[in-house]
Amino acid sequence: KQAAESCPSTILFDLEDMKKAFDGIDLKSTPVHLIVSNYPVVFFALFNSYLKSNNMTLADVKGVFRIDPLGNLARSGEIKMDIDKYYQVMALILNYLVSNKSALRAVEVDATVYNDGGANAVQEIAYALATGAEYIRGIADRNVSIDDITERMSFSMGIGSNFFMEIAKVRAFRMLWAKVAKEFGAGTEGQKVHLHTKTTKSNKTKLDQYVNMLRVTNESLAAVVAGTDSHTVRPFDDQFGLPKDFSRRISRNTQLFLKEECNLRDTIDPAGGSWYVETLTAQLAE
Repeated sequence: KQAAESCPSTILFDLEDMKKAFDGIDLKSTPVHLIVSNYPVVFFALFNSYLKSNNMTLADVKGVFRIDPLGNLARSGEIKMDIDKYYQVMALILNYLVSNKSALRAVEVDATVYNDGGANAVQEIAYALATGAEYIRGIADRNVSIDDITERMSFSMGIGSNFFMEIAKVRAFRMLWAKVAKEFGAGTEGQKVHLHTKTTKSNKTKLDQYVNMLRVTNESLAAVVAGTDSHTVRPFDDQFGLPKDFSRRISRNTQLFLKEECNLRDTIDPAGGSWYVETLTAQLAE
């Protein structure tokens, strides 16, 4: 069973569901972000079978195949397998990806659960670092090299409305993870962070939902300025039932105007050199 964490989600049980979910999507040019809940081996085999049935291989696909047992534990209070079995599964899938020359990332630390629960910037950074280090230890003990682990890891963080703090948080995390990965023996590529961000849930209001549009726009701008690799703009009403077509369209268009009309793709590290942001980044990292 494959399920996303919020509505609207697509639940996939078999190849027919997989075909419907990816109908019209060119997986060779469109990165995926698959959130696996409890049974990663089953869904990985299903996804691989779907690729083969469409004359594709894992080497053709980029993106994230999220296996995050500790994140699931934090979110729901339980996991379906012993943590050691999860590490065995993660090691098995990573080795399979390496042997098939796939760039797909199969381990993701999802720190959005802490952000949505009210964690501050320092706490979210700390939990993400600690979880990432735990995954490296658990997987490395099962005959997977440090570089093969770190180069196929990804992180997700929530972005709140404290604009400059969120920019500094992402920048500080990148710097700190590079130090952590280096201590484990990772090379240059393994020290780089692949980061996905999401607008936070914790500050959205039900009584005046349209104000949430302002919040997600501010949060999305912070994420892009901070240098996220990919970003999710949650619909402004997604916490209060199934999002409407209008809110989903606004969510998509928020990304489009930041990308196409604000020219944010054309600037490398727009926050770099700002005394305030650089100082705040250093303070968070310390």
